[in-house]
Amino acid sequence: MGLYDDILQHLEDRGLRFVRKFVPYFLASFGCHVFNIVNMQFDEDGTPLAFYWENQRVPDMRLFIMMIAPPGYSKSTFLRHLLKEDFGVLANAGVDTFFKAYVTEASLVGSVDKEGMPIRGFLERHKNAIVGVEEFSSLLTAAKQEHSLGLDTALLDWATHGEITKDLRRGEISFKTNATLWTGTQLGRERIELRGGMARRFFFILWTPSEQDEKNLVEAVLEAPQMGKMDYGELRRLRVRIQNLFERLDRLEGVYYTEDLNDYFRDHLSHNEIPLFRRLALGYNIMKGDFDVDLSVGLDDELKRLMDDAIGWRRRIYREISEETGLGTDMIVQLLRTKSPISYIDLANRLLLYEVSYSETDRYLRSLKEQKRVRVYQDQETGAVMVDLIE
Repeated sequence: MGLYDDILQHLEDRGLRFVRKFVPYFLASFGCHVFNIVNMQFDEDGTPLAFYWENQRVPDMRLFIMMIAPPGYSKSTFLRHLLKEDFGVLANAGVDTFFKAYVTEASLVGSVDKEGMPIRGFLERHKNAIVGVEEFSSLLTAAKQEHSLGLDTALLDWATHGEITKDLRRGEISFKTNATLWTGTQLGRERIELRGGMARRFFFILWTPSEQDEKNLVEAVLEAPQMGKMDYGELRRLRVRIQNLFERLDRLEGVYYTEDLNDYFRDHLSHNEIPLFRRLALGYNIMKGDFDVDLSVGLDDELKRLMDDAIGWRRRIYREISEETGLGTDMIVQLLRTKSPISYIDLANRLLLYEVSYSETDRYLRSLKEQKRVRVYQDQETGAVMVDLIE
């Protein structure tokens, strides 16, 4: 097996579930991150040494990831097993990796002291890092603070081109960063605020767990004590192979996208979605490792599955974030697709597992009824209130 499959197998050997469904997106982002670092090199005169160009400029090929799932459903677990210094597969492998529960504007972007001297923030100190932030809402909360009204712009600049400039009362902060963000947010509790084009800068992973998914997670918890000791020898070997990506990419002379991949883009994506999915394809093919001095970025069955799933998630997200209920209504629709009709009480109790209250369930159902997407009625035999999906 290649590096891509060996990493996935190693994580499955730890007892993690849904590895092959979700982790490939993080691996593709990692491949893009390393590619971007290698491609963004300059000589002493500032002339780019890049081997990959778009529209006669050196593009930023980082891929920001946002995983949307109910609280307690693997968002932090995946970030820890990938990024934590002591046991993260991608940690200590040539890229600085960090996992943070909460960030502020000053800690992220930086500030100036009383004399107007800059105080470097995380993104300047660790310009080539991958940072996992447990909850995206912490970034948005920081952005809403009166003293942090420029963080929205800084987030957009960070995600778009990495060039961050901020004017402060006592001075200015200006720097370039190649840091990549992986983050998560909760499903349904509040509307996802992706303002000012933020949605176009993120690659989304969306998970509405089914009953079978829940059973799989229960088994994972029960089996955890039997998983044994970490194979640190295998972990070290994987990290060495991952670090070798820098040397291999440094030998690249060209990158080419196959026609079947471009045909897929033409058939499924809008023009402003293609750059995100092109990066996914690039990072995936890098992690697969089948290249020498030329990298042919093609479409195989695995990549097609990943892109099909991601496009479906993206369409659902775009549909639901326009509603005041956010992704709460989508959560109900996905549950009803696996079991419909269902009694109101069974549905409401199921949603309690996702920390959705009865009142929130009622609000989501009212919205779905107004959209004529569900039917709520009383069963004539049992008297139970039933909820049925209208497709």
